[in-house]
Amino acid sequence: MKIVVLTILSLLAVATAQDKPRCLTGTRVQVENITAFDNVFASWCAEGQNFCNVFRYEQSIVNDGVVQNTTWSAPNTQGKGYNLTGEYGECAYAPADDCSTVLPFLTTTGVVKSCNSASCNATSEPCLNIAFPKAETDCSIPDDDVRLFPGCGMKSMIKDAFDCAAPFLYKFPHTDPDSCDDQLSTMLQCLGAIATICVDSNCRSMLDELPDFRSRFSEVSFWAASINSSHQLVEVVKYYTGGAVDLQFIVDEHMCRVNRTAVEATISQLEDAEVDIDELVKALFPTFNCPFAFSQIQSFGFQFLRDFYNSDNEDDTYRVFTDSVGRMMGVLDGCNVEIFQERLPEILGYLNVTVDADKVKTAFAIAMEFADYLPATVAPPQPAGCPVEAEGYEYGLVQLDCERFQNETSRCGRRKAWTCHFSEWRLNFLRTWLNEFYKRHGDEAISTPECANDNDIVKCKDSDKCCYKGPRGCNLCYCSGHDYDHSHSEILGAWRHSYNQWNKFFQSWQSLNRDDRCF
Repeated sequence: MKIVVLTILSLLAVATAQDKPRCLTGTRVQVENITAFDNVFASWCAEGQNFCNVFRYEQSIVNDGVVQNTTWSAPNTQGKGYNLTGEYGECAYAPADDCSTVLPFLTTTGVVKSCNSASCNATSEPCLNIAFPKAETDCSIPDDDVRLFPGCGMKSMIKDAFDCAAPFLYKFPHTDPDSCDDQLSTMLQCLGAIATICVDSNCRSMLDELPDFRSRFSEVSFWAASINSSHQLVEVVKYYTGGAVDLQFIVDEHMCRVNRTAVEATISQLEDAEVDIDELVKALFPTFNCPFAFSQIQSFGFQFLRDFYNSDNEDDTYRVFTDSVGRMMGVLDGCNVEIFQERLPEILGYLNVTVDADKVKTAFAIAMEFADYLPATVAPPQPAGCPVEAEGYEYGLVQLDCERFQNETSRCGRRKAWTCHFSEWRLNFLRTWLNEFYKRHGDEAISTPECANDNDIVKCKDSDKCCYKGPRGCNLCYCSGHDYDHSHSEILGAWRHSYNQWNKFFQSWQSLNRDDRCF
């Protein structure tokens, strides 16, 4: 078996040899001659993608959603718009003669004033350049963490993903299907926000050498920011699989409206398709001393699914999680799991994928650290120094006292003033205004700006983190001293993402209001 596996890996290595094509992929945006966004990287392309395409465009975006073809002043001024120039690179199966393939994506965020394309035959080095200067990004990371993806550390990614999913999963069994749908949408938006943070960066990451991986990050970022509901997720998966995978059945029968007969049938199908992982592990890691560990973990996984769907209340559900994690971790007691981190770089070498052995060890240690991690079930209390919301609305207005920064002249002070105004606008729009919109137009088929669990994302250096509940499960947070423990490019990316969401919503709202209506 070992000889067969190594032969297969060697054949795969031939397919991923050094003549594979590479292009500059991603987007680099300039606003007022400053590179405000940059996730461009020299990525390995998929087999058959023998062309590099670069699109250069000018675009007009307006914060308040009113798109105009005028030149605006400062891009960070509340209530005004801005122009940007952008370059987008991709791996492609065919050369681009025009911008027709990217315009549908660009026009979701503003008016494209001009666009042109360039193409070349891909080689092992990018054959086209991005003209704009690279953004200076802080790519440092603690010694006990790794960048599995360019924009985030592995520790924060795993923790934040768990924390996003926990509120929805811990509420099982859901008794109100409509409320469950809202919570499911909140979870998807929260996970989407993490995905965009993790892929929207120009930093190097641990998996950069994988072909047809980093070159896909622009698509991942776009859809992660666009998918706000289970229906949208179903349509995107159906599109990418040519209709072969339809998640609607899972959404309809396994989530908010559970059909236990269908659930049991699905679990049985998974058991029938069970893969003999132990045999593969034995071939790749012959000195591993727990020959049946992974078949046991698989069995415990199937039992977890049955216990989860048989839960009668939220306490039962949480107990299922804790018991299942304990059982699965117990399987590995006494196993020499260190052999995996020792041999993995060698195995990846057969595929011509080079990884740093020390980083593999760190990533493995993190995976083991979080193997038994379960998010808390209760949110932390609000710090005493956070402003009290005004009365008069279900979700009252919150004033952040941004005037305290108006006389600041240092760069840090000006940035705090800007983030304060942005936080106040975002907080009150996504809570007070949007809640009133839901009351009056909640049944309209219009995509509203996404709102997730900021508590899992926002990090403050020294000041308190203030969080406020919003409609439909939102949790909006900001740092009281606006001393965010995030890079400047991350803050700009969050700002750009929020305004693009508002822009799309406002355009849909305008279109809705132009229709003939009885009421």
